[in-house]
Amino acid sequence: MKLKKKIAYVVGGNGLLGAEIVNKLSFNGAKVIVLDIKFNNLYKNNTVKFEKFDISKINIIEKNLKKIIGKYGCPDIFINASYPRSKLWRKSNYKNLTVSELNKNVAMHLNSFIWSAMKISEIMKASKKKGSIIIINSIYGVLGQNKNMYKKTNIQPNPVYAAIKGGLITFVKNLSSFYGEFGIRANSIICGGVRGHIAGTKDTLSKKFIKKYSSNTLLNRMGEPKDISSAVLYLSSDDSSYVTGTELIIDGGYTTI
Repeated sequence: MKLKKKIAYVVGGNGLLGAEIVNKLSFNGAKVIVLDIKFNNLYKNNTVKFEKFDISKINIIEKNLKKIIGKYGCPDIFINASYPRSKLWRKSNYKNLTVSELNKNVAMHLNSFIWSAMKISEIMKASKKKGSIIIINSIYGVLGQNKNMYKKTNIQPNPVYAAIKGGLITFVKNLSSFYGEFGIRANSIICGGVRGHIAGTKDTLSKKFIKKYSSNTLLNRMGEPKDISSAVLYLSSDDSSYVTGTELIIDGGYTTI
């Protein structure tokens, strides 16, 4: 699945999943532009370009996108692998969540994903670009969090995260419906648990949580970033030219049980 001559924008390209996605697309021939808050040298290909981009600043998303497009061209592929969140995200659980934090995180995450996808779709349409929009999502957009999984571990169920991810699934379906006639595809990648650090902290997942989670998958393991990047490559390529408005679930069989 080669992506030669294709331009890919990866929002959140410095993250755990984003960096792996960037390397996968670049290795397969795409010209990749990383859009993120800070630059990190995580890429194996030095042809990857970086542009500072804070997706949580919703009011200037369109302005910033147009500026970047003026420099690199309209993307064929737009991937949102970002994870915008407040400083108190770790406390957004059923016991400690406040109205202020609820509103703040919905605006930062759900609203920014919606707004950026709408604006890039309009730009693709105006440029007559038949592109692929890919939203990195979660299994907690399609099923409830198993609270027993979190007992005696270093993380807790997050109701805001579930609401955001569930909303994004329906939004992507509507986006694909509206822009499909212009050759613009939109899909969600539903990720199962991926081994790495806990969002909002430098802590890694506890061994107890990893064991519990893995035992609830059919493959008896957590996901790795490369599992997700391979799915992104497929949806980015012409091999998926008849795939739109759907969810590609990469979870080791977790949602099957």
